[in-house]
Amino acid sequence: MEGRKNPPPSTPRPKSKSPAERSEEFAATQARLKQEANDRRAAAKGDKDKK
Repeated sequence: MEGRKNPPPSTPRPKSKSPAERSEEFAATQARLKQEANDRRAAAKGDKDKK
């Protein structure tokens, strides 16, 4: 019995998010990405005007 190792203690799995929570998170991420894209476009447009 000496050679057998105990399995590592199992960590409790985090509670999975509900569809509503996932949807909310998705919408927030999409809004953030859209804003970042707009900022990049505005910055790129500004760079072209300076040349």
